[in-house]
Amino acid sequence: MIGRLADAADHHPDVDRHYGEAPAWLLNLRDNPQVEVALKGAATQRMRARIATPAERARLWPLVVADHHNYAAYQTKTSRQIPLVLLEPMA
Repeated sequence: MIGRLADAADHHPDVDRHYGEAPAWLLNLRDNPQVEVALKGAATQRMRARIATPAERARLWPLVVADHHNYAAYQTKTSRQIPLVLLEPMA
């Protein structure tokens, strides 16, 4: 992912500490949804990032907070809805 404030192709997004604002990494993905992902030493795969639809989020959010308890606490600290970003393989 190429950052909005940096041109580094290996930008690693971090959790944003400004609870009321959309984090920069989310704006990066909105503006440039093409990403490269490598998991556990596997080959890099090109993917497209997108924000989950309301129906997808309603289904997935309980699964996310069940596995990552801090996300539920994070959601209580902001009035904005924490988006879920889905990655889909590029053809």
